[in-house]
Amino acid sequence: MSIEEEKLDLIKWLLEVDDDQVIKQFRTLQKSNEEVVVKDTSKEERAAIDQGLKSLEEEKSMTNDEVKRLTAEKYPHVFQ
Repeated sequence: MSIEEEKLDLIKWLLEVDDDQVIKQFRTLQKSNEEVVVKDTSKEERAAIDQGLKSLEEEKSMTNDEVKRLTAEKYPHVFQ
């Protein structure tokens, strides 16, 4: 069974679950997984992510084409 099929099977099963304890266990698993992702991210990485999100909110972002053009202008030797 593929991972996608496994997930769909779990989703179908979870839709039928009527036990609060099982739902709480899934919530706990979800939260612990999210905490691992946060713990694996350094302070510098989190600061960079926050800065990027702030830039997006302030609409201070560039398209991929703009970034490539500016990078090629600044480092022409890389694009020869």
